[in-house]
Amino acid sequence: MAHWHRKRASKRDLQVALVREVERWSALSYQRLRSDVRETVVEEREVDGLAYTVEVDLLEDLPEYVHVAVAVDDGSLRWAVCPLSHSFLVYPDGRVDE
Repeated sequence: MAHWHRKRASKRDLQVALVREVERWSALSYQRLRSDVRETVVEEREVDGLAYTVEVDLLEDLPEYVHVAVAVDDGSLRWAVCPLSHSFLVYPDGRVDE
């Protein structure tokens, strides 16, 4: 996707996208995250005219929990250098700590 056709994201736009992505990924089970995020996941999204990239990393994969990081940016230098990010823990019993 060509970045020059994208709507420029404000910090607020990316915060909304980050919340949406954290909700999506933290709803997955411990086992599903372990299998789906064995390697970094990078996906392009477009919502309400805002195109952005989401990157999901498994920071820790332990028997007690998985520690997942989610980052979003719009492809511009400003946000690519320092994307907005959030991490959370998911436990085998389904609990989530953010």
